[in-house]
Amino acid sequence: MKAKLITAAMSLVVVTAAWMKLGTDAQTRGIVLPPRADKAAEIPAAARPASLPVAVGSAPYRLRVEFDEARAMIDGQVPNETTRIALLQALQDKVDPLPLRANISVDPALSEPLAEVIQTIVGQTRRLTAAQLELTHTKISLVGRAASPAEKQSIAEALRAAMPFGVALDLRIDLPLAQSSVASRKHSRGAAADVNALAGR
Repeated sequence: MKAKLITAAMSLVVVTAAWMKLGTDAQTRGIVLPPRADKAAEIPAAARPASLPVAVGSAPYRLRVEFDEARAMIDGQVPNETTRIALLQALQDKVDPLPLRANISVDPALSEPLAEVIQTIVGQTRRLTAAQLELTHTKISLVGRAASPAEKQSIAEALRAAMPFGVALDLRIDLPLAQSSVASRKHSRGAAADVNALAGR
């Protein structure tokens, strides 16, 4: 009986040693064993990301520009200092001698290609005699007044050509009241002439 107990004990020692050697070999060979189901709970909360990081250049932004015969302002963010200075200079030249109320900052998270888009759109907006412009990462809205129908068409075409992919454009450009009245009268006369022609007069 004693001999049997000794034999069983020796077998247990051999098995244990074999398992320990297997684990050592796995580590030596770089074998990664599957983690336990509760491993995630052991990771400190501070070491786990709260959410997916926002890609550089995709940060939301907002830029507003307004001017008319009595006031001028610009407010929002741009990608770099060069763009900030260029916009301030362009708008001040446009509204001079009116003071320009400016609250514009540089946000490095914005993409550099956005700088060119902003300068192009604001540059076209300067051609209007009055404007309310708002740029965001999803939409560009512009309400303004053009000096002539040709200028209105030219500005609209340039703005549509400069639009970034995936950004909506809300464009409403009017003409001065006098020109709008003339255009309306011409349209009315043309419509009346068409009616008379159809009636055989």
